This record gives sequence, C-alpha cells and structure tokens, in this order.
Amino acid sequence: MVLVKLNLLPKMELKVFPVLLTMSMILHQITRKLLVVTKLQKLYMTLLAGAVSSEVTFSAAQTKTSQYYFYNQLGMIDEVVREDGSSLFYDYFSRNDSNPCNRDKLQYVYDKDTLIREFVSYNSFGYPTEVVEYNAYYYGYRVVTNLGYGTSGNNFGKLTSESTSVYDSSDVLVAGPFTVTYSYDSMGRRQTVQYPDDTYYA
Repeated sequence: MVLVKLNLLPKMELKVFPVLLTMSMILHQITRKLLVVTKLQKLYMTLLAGAVSSEVTFSAAQTKTSQYYFYNQLGMIDEVVREDGSSLFYDYFSRNDSNPCNRDKLQYVYDKDTLIREFVSYNSFGYPTEVVEYNAYYYGYRVVTNLGYGTSGNNFGKLTSESTSVYDSSDVLVAGPFTVTYSYDSMGRRQTVQYPDDTYYA
C-alpha cells in the first residue's frame, strides 16, 4: 500500500524525499552529539576544581622529577605538589578588585607555613608592576622589585626597568634600590642592558 502511494507522488517529490530523510537523520545525529557535548561540559566544569595535571622532567643526569598541578574552577593553578610531597598554594585577586588591572591575577604564592611571594599590582598589559619576595628565601628580609614597561616605540609593552630594594623585618631599607634597564630594537629583541654599576651591554 505504501509503494502505491509513493508511486503517485510527483517525480520531484520522489527525488527530494530521500534528501529530506537523510537531512533529518543527520540533524538527529547532530542533536544527539550536542546533548552529549553539553553533558560533558557540565561534567568538566564540575570536575575542574579538582582537576590534576602532571609534569615529568629529566635533568642532564637523566634524573626523573615529577610534580602535580591542581586547578580551580577558572582553570588557574590552585596548588602544585612537588616531588618531595611539599605543596605550593596560589591565591588570586578578586574579580571585583578595586584595581581592574588586578582582577583574577595571581596575588600570593605560599607553602603550608610561609608566604613566599606577593604580586602587589599589575598594569593594563596584565604584567606585574610590583613583586615582593618574603623570608622563605631571604631569611627574614623582604625583597621588593618594581617593574617598568615601555609605553611607546620599540619598547612598547616590553620590560624596560627592574628596581630592587631589600627591607628587614622592621621594614627598614637595608639595600638598594638597584636598577637594571633594558631597551629593544624594531624587531622587539632586547638590544641593551644597563646594570646598577653602569655596566652597559649592547
């Protein structure tokens, strides 16, 4: 009975019917895949906060070292577990920070006992402009580095100065500031370096 009805259809409709049927099947498959992708995305966002990646490196002596990375829900590193079992933790500026340049940027790096590094501020390029190293590495001293970047010409967006000062636990300046400056050529390559003692390299 169905064959008789199909035979009564105009020739053009008979030609179009298989095409429409094929398109319908393709759309059905695409819809199924989209549903699967959506489910995977939801699952990914749920698991992302506990996501782990690993890194294995080899030294010149072929000594294997490994460390594991844990990420937060924004996909940023939350913790690094080193081979000796110790961890480094990472905290970030709030998305609503009063300085728009700081928002969602790395603010603190610390281990279980000690604040190691603080990124105090960033510029509009997303680069840090002030970094503080604490006593985990400097035995009670605080090392402050201010970073400057070019705003025009060959130096635009490039690191042009690093000024470092050392403070004791009473916040008294004990050394510095020591300033290193840089310049660049038209290809963006570092061209000159000038050190605090006026040593100059080109």
